[in-house]
Amino acid sequence: GREGLGRAMPSARKKKQAAAKANKRDAKLGKDTSSAAPEEDKADEEQRIGTRPTGEELGFFIRTGPEAALRESMDMNIKIEGIGLAAGSRELIDRATLSLTYGFKYGLVGRNGVGKSTLLRALANKEIRLPSFLHVIHVEQECVGDSRSALETVLAADKERSWL
Repeated sequence: GREGLGRAMPSARKKKQAAAKANKRDAKLGKDTSSAAPEEDKADEEQRIGTRPTGEELGFFIRTGPEAALRESMDMNIKIEGIGLAAGSRELIDRATLSLTYGFKYGLVGRNGVGKSTLLRALANKEIRLPSFLHVIHVEQECVGDSRSALETVLAADKERSWL
């Protein structure tokens, strides 16, 4: 039999390329890379990972990487029970269940003032507890215009893109 067919070790060339890439990245960040030994690089990398900014600090939802929320199962359906929602002293929803099936599109239909926008706003503001892996964005019906084009406005709102 063919034993020891595990993952191949990186070649010296690949290691050199990875080190050069890391040095280039560190140079962009203003770090001194001239005298760092491989063990020091590893320790620096571990320290940087431990001090990564949070989603709140960055101003956007982290979707990938070690800080991204993990799913508890592969079930893509959402079921949230016991939802309650009020607008002032008026109770809009009491002990309701929100059940969404993956792959379907949903719409909210109702008369003015029954709480459609209030429900969506509550979901976006996390007043109704959703699974942590979900990211909800609520776009208001109206926004104040300025001299920017629609494209410029959308690009300026994308904090994650600017950070990358």
